[in-house]
Amino acid sequence: MATIKIFDRSIQTFDKFAEVVRQSGHALTEAEAKRAAKKFEVPLRDVLALREQTLSRTHDAAATVEAASKDLRAETGFGVPAGMPRVQGLSQADKLRLGVGVDAPAKDAPTTVPAFIDVASVKVFWGVNLGDDKNASATAILEDRNKNRIHLQVPYKGDPPAAPTIGFFDQAKFAARPDNDNTTKIEMHPISATLAKDLIPLLDAAVAASPAGPVTTGPGHGAAVTRVMLEHCEGLVLKNGAPTRAEVGAQINEAAAVFDKGDYNAAERAVMDLCAVPFADLRGHAYHLLGEIRYRLGHNDEALRAVSLALPNASVSQRLGLFELAASCHSAMRRFDQAEAYATQAVTQGMAMRAAGAKLDLHSAHFRLAVAQKNLGKVDAAIVHLEEALNEKPGATFIELALAGYLGIAGKTAEAEKRFARIPVPPETSLEFLDYNTNATWFYAVNKNKAKVLEFAAKALEVAKRFHHPGTVSYFAVEPDLDWLRRDPEFQSLMTRYQV
Repeated sequence: MATIKIFDRSIQTFDKFAEVVRQSGHALTEAEAKRAAKKFEVPLRDVLALREQTLSRTHDAAATVEAASKDLRAETGFGVPAGMPRVQGLSQADKLRLGVGVDAPAKDAPTTVPAFIDVASVKVFWGVNLGDDKNASATAILEDRNKNRIHLQVPYKGDPPAAPTIGFFDQAKFAARPDNDNTTKIEMHPISATLAKDLIPLLDAAVAASPAGPVTTGPGHGAAVTRVMLEHCEGLVLKNGAPTRAEVGAQINEAAAVFDKGDYNAAERAVMDLCAVPFADLRGHAYHLLGEIRYRLGHNDEALRAVSLALPNASVSQRLGLFELAASCHSAMRRFDQAEAYATQAVTQGMAMRAAGAKLDLHSAHFRLAVAQKNLGKVDAAIVHLEEALNEKPGATFIELALAGYLGIAGKTAEAEKRFARIPVPPETSLEFLDYNTNATWFYAVNKNKAKVLEFAAKALEVAKRFHHPGTVSYFAVEPDLDWLRRDPEFQSLMTRYQV
């Protein structure tokens, strides 16, 4: 691991640092965690949460708990469930010791999740540690709404520890037994890669729907055990031909670059398969990008669905972006009260993180809150948030244009026109020129200047066509301030020309 340059000078933000660490598979030490917290000026708790994800598996429970030293736990409140091994970032040797990669299940072993399991309702029911100093295992029970169960057993002591196993319990068959005495034999089997592919989304959803915390038994402990099994399944699929973390991360970055160029359809095709990769955090990034794409394509319900799938695995900072995206979707669907609620969450949580030492740019959160408040008739409050957005991102053309428009709505016409007149026009070959004309269309719509609306809308749509940028036509189709022109023949003709 000495060759991994996690403190390279090119890494200037904590998010980039976290991305490099995750993709490298490097297990952060306590010293590195403290150094990162100081360098990137973020709370130590955030770095330790990253460390929790990257620590290599240890098979000695006592040593595992000790790995989070007493002084760090006392300083941050950070801890692990008593007696539970850490599981993220399994080393190759650990995978071999745990039986990861074994794809020769015993006779009659299941190769798919049985049909009697209602996978949509599975939650973690219970978990417990059993064993002694030489051999120990953790057992979790997942249960669906019909009381059918999945039993997971994860050995973590032994020389070597045995492979994790799984068994399924059919409540209907059990209840029909004449000798029903509340006991039954569960057949436990090693997990094949074929079964692991089916289990990954099920286990991921079960963990997301269940509590986790420093407890030794109960649902919280069961969620910790389930994470062990999820990591095992992800590793198992990885060993059988799936892409590596680094490859998946690179593919997400490539899709994001296509998105940034405005080719949303190509970006959507590129990111779709990445939403099924066997890495929960990277799936979250993929779903976030998919949500941004679908929002710009005007598919707001689908974008909100992507947000809901991204949130369970999102980091604290990533959640802010997801809240902003949800606010934008609800605004586009004219659910302005919900948009305000999501944007408010993004602003308040971002401010709290900043107060705790994180360096964050909150211009987007303030902007989305302003949009929602303007559409709720709270123009004065919206202006305040636009001014905050400009403080965060001085000179941003789209914010300057929005502020000019909001001042016009507030009756400050002269000030609005003066502010609009001093906004520089970007080069015609740039995407910024598209943004300028799109926002200028809105500005003149607010001021009920039909001739100028048609002039700037035509420019915007032509540039959007040149850049293969469907987000512009989607925006014109839903913007409330253009409603007064919807039945105007000239406006309709313009929209029809660009296939809206």
